[in-house]
Amino acid sequence: DKITVEVRFKIKAMRGFREIPYIDFTDPNEPRHDVALIIEGKKIYVSKQYLSLHSPFFNSLFYGEFVEKDKKEIELKDVDREEFLEFLNVIYSSYGKINGTSINILFRL
Repeated sequence: DKITVEVRFKIKAMRGFREIPYIDFTDPNEPRHDVALIIEGKKIYVSKQYLSLHSPFFNSLFYGEFVEKDKKEIELKDVDREEFLEFLNVIYSSYGKINGTSINILFRL
């Protein structure tokens, strides 16, 4: 006396969801990026304004009394490149998700 029901859906349209844009931090032509951070010898392109909103360190670096504030390229030492990209993916809300690994990275940065 069991009834098994199988249901299949075909989604024709969705509303209320937006596609998360992919952000290529290695693209020097990305119009929103105005500074290159050199980490482990490779450039990562970011927005000064956006980073400064999410980090007091970058706010001071870009808008404080540091010589770096006027530079178009800034080298960051003692920073793991992959971990920094993970940080960017989380704060830029592209594909990064906060999980056990990324939370440790975020706390260190």
